[in-house]
Amino acid sequence: MMMMSLPVSSKPVSVSFWQQWFSSIEQTLLAPRAFFQSVVVFHNSADDWYTPYVRQGLGCVVLVALLLALQPVVVGKIPLNAFDVLMDVLGALIFWAVHALLIGTVGYVFRGHAKANSLLALLGFASLPWVFLVPLAILKTQFMAVGAGVLFPFGALGLWGWSTYLF
Repeated sequence: MMMMSLPVSSKPVSVSFWQQWFSSIEQTLLAPRAFFQSVVVFHNSADDWYTPYVRQGLGCVVLVALLLALQPVVVGKIPLNAFDVLMDVLGALIFWAVHALLIGTVGYVFRGHAKANSLLALLGFASLPWVFLVPLAILKTQFMAVGAGVLFPFGALGLWGWSTYLF
């Protein structure tokens, strides 16, 4: 039997932004401590702002803001208003940036060594549990007749705790 060898490519395998982003989301939700430490280590070795994690954190903030802005529309409480959705996303982006600036400043005052790009990335990923609020709200409205609406505050409290843990 003759063995054939396949040529090995010397080019690095390029992974698209979307594959990296979904992988980062998965790592944030399943193994956050290890992922967050790898983000900090990566940003300690890279001084520029052009890192994939900042863009991915931005994507997480926009995703969460869009889903939370569309939640009343999805559960049928209000009609779609594109201006409100746009303002919610803009407000979330401003809050994200100010939050990172504030934490970075407090860390600097207390002799911390947090980098702004690490904070932006990690705060974006820490907001990911709020993605699950929309399915929780849908379950609440669909099963209100059997008393499942009573469980919604506990689910929302769990999401808050999860997000606080990641923060």
